Amino acid sequence: MKLFTAIVSLATVAALVPLVPRALGLRSPDELEREVARRQRAEEDLQRTLAGLEEETRASREASMGRSIERQTREESDREHDQCLV
Repeated sequence: MKLFTAIVSLATVAALVPLVPRALGLRSPDELEREVARRQRAEEDLQRTLAGLEEETRASREASMGRSIERQTREESDREHDQCLV
């Protein structure tokens, strides 16, 4: 029986030896909480940046559309004026 216990103990040690360095390398709960908070702040910053870029894009498109409409209106007016002269 003692031999069996010794063999099981050695097998247990052999299985645990590779795991010890990994277990010692795990971060503490406080470190994990700080990492989560840091990532949340980074995500919030990215969301604000994205919202700003979307607003800039929308404003740029609206301005571009406005210029396009003005140009079309001017061209139509010029054509009508030219047709009146003919």
